[in-house]
Amino acid sequence: MLGTMALVGGSGSARQAALAEGEELLSGSCVGHNYYGFYIDAMEIALGEGEWDACERYGDALAAFMAEEPLAGPSFWIERARALAAIGRAGAADDNLKAEVERLLEIAVAASLTPAQPALKAALSGATRRPERSITVS
Repeated sequence: MLGTMALVGGSGSARQAALAEGEELLSGSCVGHNYYGFYIDAMEIALGEGEWDACERYGDALAAFMAEEPLAGPSFWIERARALAAIGRAGAADDNLKAEVERLLEIAVAASLTPAQPALKAALSGATRRPERSITVS
């Protein structure tokens, strides 16, 4: 819930407080689905804020959590975040990154992951601005 609160609400300080609290809670013992939801939201927030290192840190934390039993869905979000962070950091995509983004977009389309698609499409079109947050709650 803290990841979702940070994703959709408030100022930068409220967002950062929710993220910090979420990370603190996950450092203890939590039900597994909490890690997936929180870190996917946190990666999305970091992408939207242009915080490339934080994005990768959240992705690394989720990958470490599921290291013994990787899941395709969360792995997709980690790969997407890493590719978009690399593009954001560089300001553009080279041929290897373009190929990775095309692969990820194909997966997103095939799996009907509509929220994942806009930032991937923007990366392919050469947009160099920070990706819009693609997950919204109405």
